Amino acid sequence: MPGCAAPPSCPGKAEQTVTGTLTLGGALTGSVSWKPDLALFCACLNDKEFAVDVTMSDGKDLFTAITLNTKNGMSLTSAKLPSAAMLRAAPGAGMSGGCKPDNRNVDGVIAIDVDGKVSGTSEVTVKGHLDVVCRSGQ
Repeated sequence: MPGCAAPPSCPGKAEQTVTGTLTLGGALTGSVSWKPDLALFCACLNDKEFAVDVTMSDGKDLFTAITLNTKNGMSLTSAKLPSAAMLRAAPGAGMSGGCKPDNRNVDGVIAIDVDGKVSGTSEVTVKGHLDVVCRSGQ
């Protein structure tokens, strides 16, 4: 905004990115990461509550949709799984992290450590760290 002095009066820049890699084991194996052409939804609700829905890939033929949500837990789906059912972990199980809202956007930056299992008709271990920039530009 021309003449805008400093946050929070200046509108923020819209930006949504995910850096980091998750390593999968068990019924689904590989290392997956996010690319800009893949789906991403994120919300930084406060410093302890966040929601991230992200599609990740190994860059070849493995695609997985992962949800990391402080209220609903972790879930994972993939066409590579023996069953199309969603695998789940209870809220708080296998993931920790936080969200740092910034002063110029509704959302902010989310840091998540993942070291857990999702299960259902099969079981997958999920390990790694993700940094998610979740700025709506408002």
